[in-house]
Amino acid sequence: MIKVSNLRKSFDGVEVLKGVDIEIPTGSTMAIIGKSGAGKTVLFKHLVGLMRPDSGSVVVDGADITRLRAGALKEVKRKFGMVFQGGALFDSLTVLENIAFPMRELTGLKESELLKKAGEMLKEVGLSGMGNKYPDEISGGMKKRVALARALVMSPEYLFFDEPTTGLDPIVENAIHALMKRCKALAPCTYIMVSHDIKEVLEMSDLVAMLHEGVIIECSAPEEITGSSNPVVKQFLSGSTEGPIQMY
Repeated sequence: MIKVSNLRKSFDGVEVLKGVDIEIPTGSTMAIIGKSGAGKTVLFKHLVGLMRPDSGSVVVDGADITRLRAGALKEVKRKFGMVFQGGALFDSLTVLENIAFPMRELTGLKESELLKKAGEMLKEVGLSGMGNKYPDEISGGMKKRVALARALVMSPEYLFFDEPTTGLDPIVENAIHALMKRCKALAPCTYIMVSHDIKEVLEMSDLVAMLHEGVIIECSAPEEITGSSNPVVKQFLSGSTEGPIQMY
């Protein structure tokens, strides 16, 4: 599991994370929600070891990654797969080469084996025959699927999603959701996602955590959080402009 304790982070004297506490059980799907600027991306970067806190801990399977040296941290990161908001594909590489990239960096597989495995993963996400295309030759929805294939190819124990369906039309969004569910069934792992899409959060998650003013104010199952009496949670879920959350 991942356990975050009293995580704090400031930038130029402004405290963004003010003592975040959260536990993400193995095998669960956790969604982190909150208004823009709440610190979700900062928390996300701490969870994957891309940022070190001012204080506090992020313990992954018993190892506090905030205190690991580079070599040990790299070993823990091998457990992670990441799907970034825009896909973050390499424009100069083909779709197949993009999927093969982490294997090339982290394994000793021969090139033929890399491409074979990448091709198999491409088939899993429904893009057979698209391997020789470049990212600028495929649609946004296809890019998301390629990014998911690249994240899954190393069989991660933890899969992180940053706004997995932002900018996609409802049909493609539903297709991505179905694909995420199928992939989790094929290769069980722990999903952690940051999302503004309330429908997506409620449909996809086992647990929903709301980050507000630098702390987690509520973490519960979707059916419980929708019935929350917390006025901040209620306002965010309803999208109302009236309430304690200030508009900027």
